[in-house]
Amino acid sequence: RRVTRMALCGVLVGLATMVKGPLALAFFFAVALPWCASTGSMRLLCGAPGAAALATLLAVAVPWPLALTARLSIEETLAVLRATALTTREAGPLHYLLNLPGQLMPWTILAPALLLAVVRGARDWRDKPALRFIALWFSALFLVLHVSSAKHSRYLLPAFAPLALGFVALVIDPRTRGPARLDGDTLRWRDGALAFAFRALRIAGIGAVVATPVVAWRLPQAALPVALAGALIFRGATLGRAALAVAPLRAATLFGLVTLVGFGLYDAGRLVQLRARSGLDVARAAFAPLRAGDAGVLLSDDERARIISRVLAGRALPVATDANGALDTLRRAGVATGFVIVRSDAAEEVMVAAARPALQRVEIRLDRESFTLLEFATR
Repeated sequence: RRVTRMALCGVLVGLATMVKGPLALAFFFAVALPWCASTGSMRLLCGAPGAAALATLLAVAVPWPLALTARLSIEETLAVLRATALTTREAGPLHYLLNLPGQLMPWTILAPALLLAVVRGARDWRDKPALRFIALWFSALFLVLHVSSAKHSRYLLPAFAPLALGFVALVIDPRTRGPARLDGDTLRWRDGALAFAFRALRIAGIGAVVATPVVAWRLPQAALPVALAGALIFRGATLGRAALAVAPLRAATLFGLVTLVGFGLYDAGRLVQLRARSGLDVARAAFAPLRAGDAGVLLSDDERARIISRVLAGRALPVATDANGALDTLRRAGVATGFVIVRSDAAEEVMVAAARPALQRVEIRLDRESFTLLEFATR
């Protein structure tokens, strides 16, 4: 069974390596080596189970780089890697510590209780292997992330898994799967944090219901979801508060569900705002003739621009490297009118080369990209 499990572990680490490269291996060994050394189970890595894991890891992760080097040659592959900016986001040494509380919301309220449980559990580590592993897992990943020069809030995601298990361990004992056996101080911190959260959620639910008329006035289609979400949040928080003393697991589950509703509603509102600001609807409307089959040319040698045009037009458009080439492509297509898609800073160049006004000119902004869609008569 150990060989089978380690082989599966190798597959998962291989997939992670395909996604994140050597960093995935660093994460794995930063946790596995100290744990196996401290528990006297190095044979898992050095014996038959470790060999099985290594074999499956190589089977998953090696074929792609081999195929890449076979196609581009080793010299060209290394040149591409050297030219690629792998570290694109940098931040100060306290970046992750400052961002962790916000990233963990709403479970941040249980962080003091978890920290207290880990500190108190250090007195009898041998009797609490699950808590010891969770602490090692998080500490190792957090250290690797801090050592790396590349820092971004989403890079914290791998460290959330041990924290999530730690929060579960505040409610469920990992060994017996019954209620967690916590000392009095940790128990008071846990229950006090949840009780405070349930009170705050009840107020938030009432506030959402009371604010429904204002929402209906500003955004009518959102009034009903806001009212229903407020009622669900209030009811769930009330049930959770009542269950806290007799059924902590049920209370924690209700807390998760209630906050899921609240944060889901908030994220949905943010998504609507981002979509409105992104210009996606305007871009789709502008590209509608191209999706219907009208002739079009993309004047850009940028791969990002090609991807955007393929998504919006529904097909790969011919590519031209200069304005005259784009207009010649439209003329050869034998159509009465055609479209030229160009970055906005080069639109005037196309207008000068065409020596005629555009029948239509649409400015398109997508996130940080700015394009101009020009329609010309070709005859």
